[in-house]
Amino acid sequence: MPTPYRFYNILSSAGTTVISLLILCAFYLAGTIFPQGISLEEYKMAGGRFIFLAENLRLLNIFNSPAFLFTAGLFSLNLILCSLNLSVKNGNPRFYLTKIYHMLIIGVLAAIFISTFTWRETVLEIKEGGYAQVKLNNKDIKVFLKKFIVEYIESPSLTFKKGFTERIKGIFGNSSNAPLLILDQGSLPFYREFNAEVQVSAGTDVKSKIIQVNSPLRFFSYTIYLFGFDQVMNILINGKNYRVKPDEEFIVPGVDGIFKSSAIINGKVLRVDSSEDEISPMVVLSRKDAGGGSNWVKFLKAGKGTGSKADGISVALSDYEQYVTLSVRYDPAVGIMKWLSFVLMIFMSLSVIIKII
Repeated sequence: MPTPYRFYNILSSAGTTVISLLILCAFYLAGTIFPQGISLEEYKMAGGRFIFLAENLRLLNIFNSPAFLFTAGLFSLNLILCSLNLSVKNGNPRFYLTKIYHMLIIGVLAAIFISTFTWRETVLEIKEGGYAQVKLNNKDIKVFLKKFIVEYIESPSLTFKKGFTERIKGIFGNSSNAPLLILDQGSLPFYREFNAEVQVSAGTDVKSKIIQVNSPLRFFSYTIYLFGFDQVMNILINGKNYRVKPDEEFIVPGVDGIFKSSAIINGKVLRVDSSEDEISPMVVLSRKDAGGGSNWVKFLKAGKGTGSKADGISVALSDYEQYVTLSVRYDPAVGIMKWLSFVLMIFMSLSVIIKII
């Protein structure tokens, strides 16, 4: 049976650091592969694999599992003990720097611990032009979705001259053999990213920002993250309205085949010549054989208010609605962690510089 001193040495050893870090990496890898925060039933309906592992190892909520929390706690305790143990001889110029940045490490871990037990989150789905009100930490927050913005880029194709010799000449700068940039005017632009113009207010305090997936809006101790978006469109087919979502299959009575619509294509497009244009809203309708065929064929494009017709079928985009999913998170320790980490990096860098000198 290990003595308390031996147990302390194990907890503060580098071996414990490496082992716990590798286990944490395995947890993060599993959390990347398996979707988090959904139920087992939703995972099954989405065609998820390894159901037995997902159910018994809690892989769909892995960051709240006892095993992950225990490993994270062990890793944090190990870092604290290592920081307390590590020192250099008194009188060395690095002595105080070393002590300071190891105390800062403990401060960062303490902030993470506080964040674990104080953060709160609410997920909102807001219609473009609408707002939602949420209460977090006894404070009323109103979130407005001013505008949903989608950006595209033109996607030209390269064509090479036939023949190996001609291609080699083109690569080495022979202009007569250079590949040609071909832009199909009938092709669709390539999706690049989506943004949302959001305004958040609490009392007289107001802040606005165009946010992206990795660029949230920060408002005091609150952070507004962009999670995703959804669309609902009304499509007129032969004069009858069909209310559908992107990639949702539907049938049209009296017409052969199964249909589905693309997402609404609208927003800004960056042209090859660096100019920008606005795309008029449109959808692309696809059709496949109702007898069980798996190949979807693009049927036609239809713009808002401008109908298209093919095989005796008229299609027009009547109207549409766009929704954005936002996460409103309250985490008072985020600012503390950010500044402690910044100061920590300064003192660690100074310690390394002094050692080199």
